Formats: sequence, structure tokens, C-alpha cells
Amino acid sequence: FYRILITPNGPQVIDEQEIGEPVLQGAGQAVFSPDGSKYVIFNTISADVGLYLDIYDFDRCTGLLSNPVKMHFSHDGGSGGVAISPNSRYLYHSSGWYIYQFDLWAENIESTRDTVAVYDLNIDWFPTTFFSAQLAPDGKIYVICPNSVPVMHRIKYPNKAGDACTVEQHSIRLPTLN
Repeated sequence: FYRILITPNGPQVIDEQEIGEPVLQGAGQAVFSPDGSKYVIFNTISADVGLYLDIYDFDRCTGLLSNPVKMHFSHDGGSGGVAISPNSRYLYHSSGWYIYQFDLWAENIESTRDTVAVYDLNIDWFPTTFFSAQLAPDGKIYVICPNSVPVMHRIKYPNKAGDACTVEQHSIRLPTLN
């Protein structure tokens, strides 16, 4: 990982940090928590290798990562993404046919995995499965589909645990194919 200091004169590479297991390159997404305390990387490598999440504590003042947590998953329907709730507590991992929620405040993050959505087999031109996710300024998390469809999904209450987060599949109609 490169540590980069952003100054009024522009970005400046400070140094590199090696931590945890090597980060394999694949399709995925990375995100910082809104409070800046966590950095999460999701990667899909291949059907053989599977999917994994890397979760780090992040020090905003030094730019250093610490306390790596690596979670491996079987390949369950495709690539996906990650987003973190506005209160920085819940990590959402979208992965093809599923959306999982993890509690980042727990001692054992992996043990808190909760399936909050299962793809409902909706087809709108193509399957409307789960792909990249993004926390929006309105405090909701939006999840796109991995192919040309005119819809997106929404996590309406991402600060709430379990099913109370309310995943609304294909609830946002787009004016064109995504």
C-alpha cells in the first residue's frame, strides 16, 4: 500500500506499507468508512480462488493500516462490491446473488455475517443481480447490477441491523440502461 499525503501543493508519496496477506488483483471495490477508521477491499479473483474481503483499521493522521482481517468466500454468482453505513458500523458486501451485512464494531467481524438480501430472480432485459455498491449523500446505499438493465437496488436504512436495513430490490428505475 502506498501512503500518500495530500497537501496544498498536491499529492506526495510518503512511503509504502506491507501488511497482512498479499492483495491479489481481481475485479472488486475498495472503500473507507465514513468516519475514516476502516479501509475495506473486496476482490473476486476466479471461480477457483473465490472471493475475499480484507478489512483494516485505518489511522487518518498517519495513513497507516493495522489489524488486518481476511475473509474468504466461495464464488456465489459473480463479482460484487462493498459499502459502509453512514454510522460506520455496518459493512455491506454485494456478491452476485446475495447482499451480506457485517458488524464492524464486533470482536469477530466474520461471525456477524447476515444475509440481508437474496436475488429474487427478477429479469429486466437481463438478470438484476447485485454488483457494486455506494453510500450516497442521502444516507442510503445504492447497488447497481452488473449488466445492461434499467434498475438499481437500494438499502434504505443501512444504519440498522439485519433485515431492518430494508433492501429494496430493483426499486430505482433508471432513465436508460446501466
